[in-house]
Amino acid sequence: MNEKTTTRIKLPSQLSQSDKTSTNKKIPINKPVESSFPSNETFLILEDMDHLRQQMISDLKSIGVNGKIFEAPCVQDALKIAAAEKIEFIISDWNLPDGTGLDFLKKVRASAKYKTTPFIVCTTNDEIQYFLDAVANGANDFIVKPWTVEELKKKVTLTWNGYLKKQSLSK
Repeated sequence: MNEKTTTRIKLPSQLSQSDKTSTNKKIPINKPVESSFPSNETFLILEDMDHLRQQMISDLKSIGVNGKIFEAPCVQDALKIAAAEKIEFIISDWNLPDGTGLDFLKKVRASAKYKTTPFIVCTTNDEIQYFLDAVANGANDFIVKPWTVEELKKKVTLTWNGYLKKQSLSK
């Protein structure tokens, strides 16, 4: 009993009036978010090594970040800045003198103010477990040192656009 079944698809011109009314149900479609770059947003860079922090700031400016860039060499300084300012994008080292980037990530994600703020972890640790821990705790992406300017721009752009998409879906 192997019967073939065929499904016929009608072209719009072949639809009767009753077909048209029964199939013309409006389905909401989310408007796509255009690709964007956070050029005027406020950044916080948490990096204990001064030359790497300065390199990150320089690279961000070279790829088009014109907003204020706060910098912190340790978790405690970063937390003070985050409490006092409105930070719109965070890039954090993993290994810090007074904790880890993961500690900082958990603390900022616990705050309603920074629950969805774009957050990239930047570290020399390229083991998958670091990445999984960061993402499981709310990091949006991961960059391994040394980074290239192109990689930084790609990660910042992708993270920012993911953030914008989530914001548009929650409205």
